[in-house]
Amino acid sequence: MDSLSISSFGPTMPSKPSLAGQLQRAALSIVLNIAEGAGKFSGDDKAAFYARARGSTTESAAVLDVCAQLKLLPAGLCQENKAVLDRVAQMLTKLIRAHQRT
Repeated sequence: MDSLSISSFGPTMPSKPSLAGQLQRAALSIVLNIAEGAGKFSGDDKAAFYARARGSTTESAAVLDVCAQLKLLPAGLCQENKAVLDRVAQMLTKLIRAHQRT
């Protein structure tokens, strides 16, 4: 399975420190919210943390869009990582639905 890794950007990390930092924070937020949600007992609590993680995936994708538009990162690299983020968002959506009360 493909994986999204901030370190995969290596020397091609966005040259604008504010965008690089935003991407790092958003990507870290995905992982931390998934971990925190997994540790909760209540389905509603789990769903809330997974929803936050899903929001961070869309934020990360938006930062990649900006980086591609400004030509701060190669467009292909941005698209590859956005595809991984899309898959993560799909998995999180399934987890959210599985844990929400209906």
